[in-house]
Amino acid sequence: MSKGTKIILSVFIIVILMVVVGYLAVGLYFNEHFFPGSVINGIDASSKTVEEVEELIAAEVEDYSIDVKLMADKMETIDGMEMNFEYVSDGGVQALKDGQNSFYWIYAYFNPEAYEMTTQTAYDAALLKEAMLSLDCFNEHKITKPANAYIKETPAGYELIEAVDGDQLDIEKSFTLLKEAVDSGEDEVDLTQGDCYLKPEITAEDSSLKREYEVLNKYFNQVITYIIGDRQEILDYTTTKEWLTFDDEMNVTANWNQVADWIAALADKNNTYGREMDFTTSLGEVVTVKHENYGWNMDQETETAVLMELLESGESAEREVVYLSTAMAYNDGTGNDIGNTYVEIDYTNQRMWFYLRGELLVDTRIVTGNVSKDWASPEGIFCIYNKATMEILSGEDYNTPVDFWMPFTEGIGIHDAKWRNDFGGTLYQSSGSHGCINTPWDKAQIIFDNIEIGTPVVCYSAETNLGEGPIRVSQPKETRVINEDGEEVTDQAGN
Repeated sequence: MSKGTKIILSVFIIVILMVVVGYLAVGLYFNEHFFPGSVINGIDASSKTVEEVEELIAAEVEDYSIDVKLMADKMETIDGMEMNFEYVSDGGVQALKDGQNSFYWIYAYFNPEAYEMTTQTAYDAALLKEAMLSLDCFNEHKITKPANAYIKETPAGYELIEAVDGDQLDIEKSFTLLKEAVDSGEDEVDLTQGDCYLKPEITAEDSSLKREYEVLNKYFNQVITYIIGDRQEILDYTTTKEWLTFDDEMNVTANWNQVADWIAALADKNNTYGREMDFTTSLGEVVTVKHENYGWNMDQETETAVLMELLESGESAEREVVYLSTAMAYNDGTGNDIGNTYVEIDYTNQRMWFYLRGELLVDTRIVTGNVSKDWASPEGIFCIYNKATMEILSGEDYNTPVDFWMPFTEGIGIHDAKWRNDFGGTLYQSSGSHGCINTPWDKAQIIFDNIEIGTPVVCYSAETNLGEGPIRVSQPKETRVINEDGEEVTDQAGN
């Protein structure tokens, strides 16, 4: 081998040795460093040591934040620092490094590799929850809470108010979803998912609420109209609302006591039976007389029962009151229910008037009960309860036939007295009747022919005595009077 060849060979060997040494030296370098082109979780790890890569990962973790997606396209953010979010080395980077054969560095130049690894992090869960609760979406002053559908009473009736969805979040559900996202290293959590928003428990479509709404409006619109003469008493929900109780199925029960009280008040307003009233006499005096067997007297027991049924039905109705006793005219508000057809008897002046539909048909002197024998005729407002002709009036010491008999209380009535020729004056004080109203025959006939059963008879003793003496009348024929022994007696004052 020539000297030149030896030199060339020596140089070649030296070069080879230098290349090998260099390759090995680079290989030794990449024993501590990542290959060129290495990317870990998006971080360029080329020629970096494990420690350097972990520092970069830690730096990136320090910048961690998570966006909280809310309804209506709203978004809020929680920063990692708020929860002490930090990187925790778990040997993952070292494992990736150990997975690289340092002497394959030439291959790595031409085949760069990207790695994905789970970055181990740590944070304070309590601080995370605190940070979440500090968001505007959890600020009670900035959110709308869900509200149930409900029924509202208005002047026009009941209104069904729709439920409000609101934007209030369920704290525990929201935190669970947020924590799962942070644990996974996600940078966004969608709280519109996972049933995080609270919802109203009752909507307008709730069957029970709809039934309640329908039933309440039914009773709100119920009107019961009491027809009393030409007047009306209106009973509506403004009054009955307090009387009605609804159970869970919206079945209604009316309060009997309150219903009965209202009926009693209605009766008190319209009844006249048994009450006193002021009456202007034909002679212009005002006297006070009491309703005796005449006047309006509502059947409160019946009316209470009927009203209970009407109220509980929920249906509107017109109602004509049932009475135990009636009058010829309705109470005019002052208690006067006489009307314009009535008999008026003044005991003081021994005078009687009969008005028919406002027209004076009879004005006559009379003889009433004998006060010296305690047979005084009764005072008060009565009514004609029967009419008869050719009647025989009987008592302990008399049997008296009369042609026209019109009783108005307890066997006492208006009748003709054919046995009398004189009427009026003071005859009643010593030779009066047994209590009946002795009337001239012709006047009794006019009254009988025109009066109806039920006509009021107003009897009173006037304060003023005009002092007029008796008058003499012509009777149609002599009266037969039969005593208790069956003997005929003449000129005897009968009943």
